[in-house]
Amino acid sequence: MQAIPATLVREVVTLLYKDLGIPNARIALWVSLLGLPWMLKLFWGPVVDLTLTRRRWVLAAQAVIIAALAGLAVGLRLPAFFPISLAILFLMAVASATHDIALDGLYLLALTKREQAGFVGVQSACFRAGRLLCTGGLVFLAGILQQTGVSIVSSWTIVVAVLAGLYGGGSLYARFFLPRLDADVPVVTPCDSVWPAFATFVRQPRFGAVLAFILFYRFGEAMVTLVSPLFMRDARAAGGMGLTIAEIGVINGVAGIVGIILGGIAGGTIISRFGLRRSFWPLVVCMHAPNLLYVWAAYTHPPTWTMYGVAFMDQFGYGFGFAGYSVYLMYVAQHGQYRTSHFAIATGLGSLCIALAGILSSILQSLVSYRGFFVAVCICTIPGMLTLLIIPHKETTDDQ
Repeated sequence: MQAIPATLVREVVTLLYKDLGIPNARIALWVSLLGLPWMLKLFWGPVVDLTLTRRRWVLAAQAVIIAALAGLAVGLRLPAFFPISLAILFLMAVASATHDIALDGLYLLALTKREQAGFVGVQSACFRAGRLLCTGGLVFLAGILQQTGVSIVSSWTIVVAVLAGLYGGGSLYARFFLPRLDADVPVVTPCDSVWPAFATFVRQPRFGAVLAFILFYRFGEAMVTLVSPLFMRDARAAGGMGLTIAEIGVINGVAGIVGIILGGIAGGTIISRFGLRRSFWPLVVCMHAPNLLYVWAAYTHPPTWTMYGVAFMDQFGYGFGFAGYSVYLMYVAQHGQYRTSHFAIATGLGSLCIALAGILSSILQSLVSYRGFFVAVCICTIPGMLTLLIIPHKETTDDQ
């Protein structure tokens, strides 16, 4: 439920707009700007802490997302589809970011710290499975529909309608089975102000190092996530792989989903067994090493079947490395009573990294070839890895 709207807004629309004839530079720029709600959610995270229950926030946000999906299916068929779809996607992004705040808070309240670390691999795997359902299965569906003679607009309209149905089913499930916790109550403060949540987050030990980690750990990966679909879709004459929408869907849906599930579960298992301090460097190296495969693909333009291996290694590495990122942000969030707010602030700052990476990607991709772009990505991973040398580490051994 977290993955579907986020993936649609941040990734699938790149292929949708590409099919509808929007230039690459405009796609990269506007899709990056659509990520702003996930960055800015740090400002209204405390509101979720102070009002209503997390469960009620989750269900309300899901209702807005369903309405936005229905509106998008209609908006794609209108003459001014581009600005209309951007407005709808922005509303969906705001609702999705709010949903993430509340659901992450519920996760922190429902599980002990040991359980949070133990299940982070499962959580990451489920999120990435949802992501690859969209980037794989639904993109493949769009490609197959187009191959059978359905127009581009109609094929994507059907895909969005299917997505609305899937998400609606998940929301119905949540209304019956989402946990009702005694601890899920609004935080009470003497002044009913959001500022204590920000103050306690900033005052944690070595905040500057923590901030650098949040901003740069995922920077290279965020650049690849935005541009790799364009690389696979662009013609070989333009430096891309020249794959069809259906081929991209199969590659992401088969190799990608297997890789991300195995990587996420493996990352969580390694952390729960050896601890985050001992696991961090293997996690971050495995996360960024697959970027070298994109450099190789951009220089050699190998046969299509090799992209299955590239996608598998990319997603396995990402799932493996992201487990460490998630566990560390959970540690960062648990200073004081504002767990939901702190996690929202941390993940919001992480989304700032994604937005900045996307804007940089839009500039680089329009100025240099795909070869130069992927080399630049490898360079941009270095600052994030170096932050592991300066961040505070504290193993979580208690069950609170």
